[in-house]
Amino acid sequence: MMNSWPEFQNKVISLVLLASGIVVISCSLFTVSPTPFVELTEMVFDITQTPSPVPTVAYMQESETLIADGLSITVLEHKLEGCYTSKYNNEQCPSRGAALLWVHIKRENVRNSSDMPIYSCFWFQLLYRENELETSYFHDNHAERENWNSGGCGQLYSGNSDEGWVSFEVPEGIELVDALFRIESYQGPELEQVWKLSK
Repeated sequence: MMNSWPEFQNKVISLVLLASGIVVISCSLFTVSPTPFVELTEMVFDITQTPSPVPTVAYMQESETLIADGLSITVLEHKLEGCYTSKYNNEQCPSRGAALLWVHIKRENVRNSSDMPIYSCFWFQLLYRENELETSYFHDNHAERENWNSGGCGQLYSGNSDEGWVSFEVPEGIELVDALFRIESYQGPELEQVWKLSK
């Protein structure tokens, strides 16, 4: 009995070593390299995930009207000018080599008379050859044009309307065929629309 115990121990150790060797060999045979794993992950991602479509907004032409939840917005006209006279009778001029592009907008509440008034504010953006031009801010407002550069915020009851102008400092020889005027609301009925200023 005393001699068989060491033999038994040796056999157990041999079996453990043999099993460990089999496990090591199996792991080395079936290990997947990192690159196929990445490719497999990407392939599964491509199959199971579909990107959401990019929303497209159809352009409107100047003088066309957009109606969103009872609020009507129309880009009436544009004017490309130089200096102007302010409401304090001061002359205000754009930078050298630049002009002022004025965009005239009308807003109207077309809801039923029993509805609550609409309060709305907007962001205005002018894109010219894929560049954004900032709205123009002068110390004095135009003598004859309501300034909506800061958002045109206002409240309207049913059947009422108001109008305002947004101005941008633009290159003097701007090609308006390459200009897009965008309005997006940040208060009031949700709307986002792009107008072409040239006809």
